[in-house]
Amino acid sequence: GVFYWDTIVVDPADRLLTFMADRVCERFQGESLSEIPHGKGWSHYKALIESFVYGLESLPAHKFFVFHAVNKNYPEPGEEHSKNPKVYTKEVADLSEKTEGVFLRWVDNIFHIKVGYVGNQCARVILTRGTKFVEAGSKCSLIQAHPQINFEASDKATYEKLRGLFT
Repeated sequence: GVFYWDTIVVDPADRLLTFMADRVCERFQGESLSEIPHGKGWSHYKALIESFVYGLESLPAHKFFVFHAVNKNYPEPGEEHSKNPKVYTKEVADLSEKTEGVFLRWVDNIFHIKVGYVGNQCARVILTRGTKFVEAGSKCSLIQAHPQINFEASDKATYEKLRGLFT
């Protein structure tokens, strides 16, 4: 058959992962993935994520997963094995540490949307290049050439501007 869409957006993807975890817990009658014996909870959860992502990969469309950001502390370089390491805080996608590797290996682009307000005025920007403090990055050379993409007056214009970098 014909697939009629050129873009698939999963927003918020962190909520989708919660639904998947809940589904596994229901199936195995556990309160949490960790409580399901013999690692079956995490194993089935990862398999469900992989099945979903593989299914989306086969569709002829761009895929966007939108995650909320959380602050995560990391040890400063060289402090990793220190008893009381100096740490810095980085804004990252809201993924459990156990699913980062499973989910992020398929990701080609991580965009970080920053929102700021001055009075009633809202300013939004898409960061496409990460820093020590913000997770972002791209494998696409056209995206790499634009470390920051400002939102346009309308969401449609912003979408077209961003999509134009992929075509």
